[in-house]
Amino acid sequence: MLQIPLGAVPSQQVSLNLANQNVVLNVYQLANGKLYMDVISNNQPIITCRPCQYGTLMLEDAKYWGFVGDFTWVDLLSGVSTPPTDPVYTGLADQYQLIYLEASDLQ
Repeated sequence: MLQIPLGAVPSQQVSLNLANQNVVLNVYQLANGKLYMDVISNNQPIITCRPCQYGTLMLEDAKYWGFVGDFTWVDLLSGVSTPPTDPVYTGLADQYQLIYLEASDLQ
């Protein structure tokens, strides 16, 4: 697992190398107030405009593209008395984390 560093801004792009894949992540808020994400690997779009939701695997239905690994969102402030929520950009620096799951994490 690897935490992807994001800032509390409504639109951002992160470029990194994951499992020998050149990956570009676009995380952005649309007019409806929700966060969305694009994943581009080796110049090939894997997903575009995918809603960012707590606890779901972002690439679950995109495995046929051959991407190694997956992404999920974690709510660090959820607990017994506070249910987890979907990420919003204002909490990206402290409440919500985007996690890259390596192939070994998914087995």
